[in-house]
Amino acid sequence: MEDHAKKVLQRRFASFVTQRGPFRTLIETADIFRSRGWTVFAFGGAPRGVYDNGNRYSPRDIDLVFDDEHFEYFESAFGNYVLRRNSYGGLRLKVKGLMMDAWPLSATWAFREGHIASPSFESLPSTTFLNIDGIVIEVVPAKGKSRRIYECGFFTGWRERTLDINLRKNPHPGICVARTLHIASRFNFQLSYRLAVYLWEMLRHLSLSALETAQTKHYGKVEFAAPVLLRLRNRLERHLDSNAQGPIWPFTKKQMEFDPQAFNLPAMAEQATQERGASRTADDYEDMVMQWLFEDTDSLRRSIHRSGGKSGRDCVRDPA
Repeated sequence: MEDHAKKVLQRRFASFVTQRGPFRTLIETADIFRSRGWTVFAFGGAPRGVYDNGNRYSPRDIDLVFDDEHFEYFESAFGNYVLRRNSYGGLRLKVKGLMMDAWPLSATWAFREGHIASPSFESLPSTTFLNIDGIVIEVVPAKGKSRRIYECGFFTGWRERTLDINLRKNPHPGICVARTLHIASRFNFQLSYRLAVYLWEMLRHLSLSALETAQTKHYGKVEFAAPVLLRLRNRLERHLDSNAQGPIWPFTKKQMEFDPQAFNLPAMAEQATQERGASRTADDYEDMVMQWLFEDTDSLRRSIHRSGGKSGRDCVRDPA
């Protein structure tokens, strides 16, 4: 099964890096890598996007990891495109409109901190927090060779539609929460039991304002506001209290899911006010939650109105 999935990714990635049009920059860049004999792997988002969408994938940016010996030559050759350098030696570049993040293999956080010994491209996927990021593919294969692909839980996670943890240690737990929720919502993935435990712990220990700030920092906006985070934490807590060891869907397909325990508004208001350290009153916060609930159920109310009040089963679905 995984051999077939790897062949699919190899084929799609080969088409992706040779397509004409808006990504000609990528073709030219890959040609330079090939002519210099550099070892470079695309990491995380780009392989995942190509596997999911093929040539329809339109990357916001691309993460490139170089053999340590070759990174110095890359930095010298592409110096005019560097926007900034970070503290661990990585580069942020803009090459003719295409954004890139590039760094030497040994500078990967988990390798630098000693959480994973013996840096290698084979072990690079195991440095990711999520299994769905645990994939790397060679940008330019050696002549006569197929593109190398290394993964850690990626194909299993994709096939089973389940997010899991590869490496729990991470310097940015708030961003881990933000990315978990974003990917689960976007791709309709469930959470493994241990990821559900981690998420519940972070939703308890990190302030709501810190979690919203992490979302803004990583995605430029708050995708999951405080009421959603509180409801999710309650949902996870009930799941874990039930001693269920299986995965959980963090988001349902129901347009509205009324649960008195999940929507205990006075308690949510008081709790959120304390965790935020905000000056708003409980009444203010309750008004905000009710406004969010009204907006969140808009499509359900419209569908009921169009059907003359007959809601039916087609309007309410749950993937579980």
